[in-house]
Amino acid sequence: YLTFVTGMLLLAVIYYYNASVLMVDKRVLLIPPGYAIVISLLSLIVSCYRSVVLDLFSQRSRVSYINERTGEGEYREDRQKREEQNQFEKMNLVC
Repeated sequence: YLTFVTGMLLLAVIYYYNASVLMVDKRVLLIPPGYAIVISLLSLIVSCYRSVVLDLFSQRSRVSYINERTGEGEYREDRQKREEQNQFEKMNLVC
């Protein structure tokens, strides 16, 4: 956590303190420094949220791919369904 905290402090001190000089190029777009700071913070929040969501989805799909290939590493619900189905098939074979 210390790396994150110090990184945010450096971002605030270096870029946000002098936003009118470092973040806004008046030749490209004339916006107030406050808008540049808000855009910067929103882009950081969206990118962090997006990476967390994508990581969750990729782990779920990776595990389901492994399940299809090897039958191992299943989620608890998947394993319970498979065991119930196997018991049902065994009962049908006995009858």
